[in-house]
Amino acid sequence: MDTFETEARVYACRRRELARDNAGKFVVFDRERLVGIFDDPGIALVEAFRQLGRSSFFMRPISAEPIQMRANGAVFVL
Repeated sequence: MDTFETEARVYACRRRELARDNAGKFVVFDRERLVGIFDDPGIALVEAFRQLGRSSFFMRPISAEPIQMRANGAVFVL
């Protein structure tokens, strides 16, 4: 399974739990590990790079409802 598929699945499973106290904040995952929850996307990026170096990571805003995204003709629901 692709890294971002794993992280998107983990986020989807935890979305409601995360949104209860953190809606509007930004979450960073490294595979199945929650790296952190941040108030600002810039701070989230800095902290992700500090903890993970140049490895890939998954960052997105936390919302109670899924968000639809389109890329290269594909639709992703996160």
